Amino acid sequence: MHSIKGAGGAVGLNDLSNFAHKVEDVLSILRNQPQFVNSAMVSSLLKVVDALKSRITQLRTGDRSTCEINFLEKEMVDIA
Repeated sequence: MHSIKGAGGAVGLNDLSNFAHKVEDVLSILRNQPQFVNSAMVSSLLKVVDALKSRITQLRTGDRSTCEINFLEKEMVDIA
């Protein structure tokens, strides 16, 4: 996640960089407080993987429009 955050910021993909930063924060919480790992969190993390794959596909096709991932950010913060 750290590499995605840095690379996204370096090439001006701020939505991707900001999203990766928030996911990285959640992963840090989970690493330090594993009691927060539950089925809802795992489901959210799988949605994150899907969102990142979708964003990468979007970028590979030349579409540099921003990706709407606010719903995932809120979901992860609410669960954590």
